[in-house]
Amino acid sequence: GRLYLKRRMFKQARRNFQAAIKTKDGYLDKSLFYKDLLYMAEACVFLGDYPATLKYLQSARIINPEDPQIYFNQALVYQKMGRQKEAASARKRYIELSKQSK
Repeated sequence: GRLYLKRRMFKQARRNFQAAIKTKDGYLDKSLFYKDLLYMAEACVFLGDYPATLKYLQSARIINPEDPQIYFNQALVYQKMGRQKEAASARKRYIELSKQSK
C-alpha cells in the first residue's frame, strides 16, 4: 500500500490498506497498524472520500490520542466538508497538543 501511495495510485493503495487493516490482529507491531490507519486516511483524502478519512483518523486517534497530527488532519477534512465547528475544535486540540510536545 505504501508504494502505491508514494506513486499516487490511491485506489490501489486504499485496496491494499483495507485488506491489511481488516487483519489487524495479524500485526506483530501495533505501531505499524497505527501507521497503516494514517496511510489509509491519506489515500481516502486524495480520493475525496472524506467520511472514510475521518473514520480512519478516528481509529488512529483511539490508539494514540496525543498525536497532534491526527487533529490537524481532522481539521483540514472537516474544513473541506464545511463542518466549521468541528474543524475549529480539532484545530484547538492540535494547538494544545503541539504546545505540550515542545
